[in-house]
Amino acid sequence: MSVLGGLHVAAAVLALAVAAIVLVRTKGTTAHVRLGRIYVVLLVLVDAFALLTYENGIGPFHLLAVISLATLTAGLIWSPRRRGSRQIHGILMIWSVAGLVGAGLAQGATAALPQASPWPTLTTTASVCLLATLATRALASSKPAVGSTSRSRWT
Repeated sequence: MSVLGGLHVAAAVLALAVAAIVLVRTKGTTAHVRLGRIYVVLLVLVDAFALLTYENGIGPFHLLAVISLATLTAGLIWSPRRRGSRQIHGILMIWSVAGLVGAGLAQGATAALPQASPWPTLTTTASVCLLATLATRALASSKPAVGSTSRSRWT
């Protein structure tokens, strides 16, 4: 693995760890914002390293990196500081994490089964997209708990 590949993997693993913490903690807190900023920096690095890697030419992972950057940018534009955008921000950031997970699983599947390409990439990406769709639909239809504060609400 090249140095660039090692940096890509290291940033991806750190981004996954930070994302896991952000997803399980209370939203809207100072810690959430700080960890979110760390996640953004790490994901930009992950995508930049992916876009700079051309060992086998331009491929599907380059397209996924561009989509990842677009989703991340949209999630930042729909910042919860904008009135009425918490749910949109949450959904976009969930998709950002889903893209990171999907790309990692697809890369692993493609490395494990290179002779089956592009099917490992397509099937793992489709599976993660299905799970993210179910998660965001559940999020969109959920109601805040009675007596909850605005910091814990999605809407």
